[in-house]
This record gives sequence, C-alpha cells and structure tokens, in this order.
Amino acid sequence: MAGGDRAHPLRDRAAHEPSHSAVSRPVGEHPLRVELPWPPKELTPNARRRNHWRVTQRHAKKYREDCYLWTLSEGVRSGKIVSITFVPPDRRRRDDDGMIGAFKAGRDGVADALGCDDHTFRPAYHFAEPEKPGRVIVEIANG
Repeated sequence: MAGGDRAHPLRDRAAHEPSHSAVSRPVGEHPLRVELPWPPKELTPNARRRNHWRVTQRHAKKYREDCYLWTLSEGVRSGKIVSITFVPPDRRRRDDDGMIGAFKAGRDGVADALGCDDHTFRPAYHFAEPEKPGRVIVEIANG
C-alpha cells in the first residue's frame, strides 16, 4: 500500500467509530435495571490503603456475593452492563474514581451472575443526587 493510500487518522475517524444505530438490543427494548446496595466504605480506594488487606478482602467478598444474589433475584441471567448510576447516601464529597473503585467487587458480582467476564463491559457512568440509603443502579442490555 502506497503512503498516499492510507486512511488519515482524524479525517476518517467516523468510518471506524460504531454508529449509534448499532446497539445490540432490539428496537424498543429497554435495558433491565438492577438496584444494588451502596458499597461499604471499606472498599473505597482511600480505605483500602489504610486497612489490612484481609479486612478489605472480607468486605469485598461479601459485597460481591450480595451483588451476585441481588442480580440473580431480579431474574437476570445474561447480558452486558451498559450503564452504572451512583446514588450516594449523603452529601459527603466523593470523587468519581473513588465510587467506581469502591464498586469493583459489585461489578464482579454482577458479571458472575451474568456468567461472563467483566473485561468486556464499557458502561456509561452517571452520578445522581444523594438519596438515603444510597444505591447503585446497574442497567443490563441483552448481548
């Protein structure tokens, strides 16, 4: 291939990006919503540095199992996480990467329930206004 025949990385970007019409679910079908409990404070990245690894592991294992069971109880057996919405329990200052990191064990639990590895998920993250008792809303689409 000659040098002039190669695609320009910026000019031809649209040809390589997926279109919005290529969604993997039938038209009119909405993703399933699973509401999960708010992650324990021991799973936040800052707490992980302060706590002994066994303390963190115990909380991560329980939260992963809880999220697995909540997902199964909603009747979800397959699919792919397309959206995760964090609804904090209070107005404390939290950054987005801290909430995402604290939910890692929960995401693994949902993936266990779906029977797949979570490395294929590329969800959209949303951050809502606080509401008691706090929760994480996961939307799962067929695929």
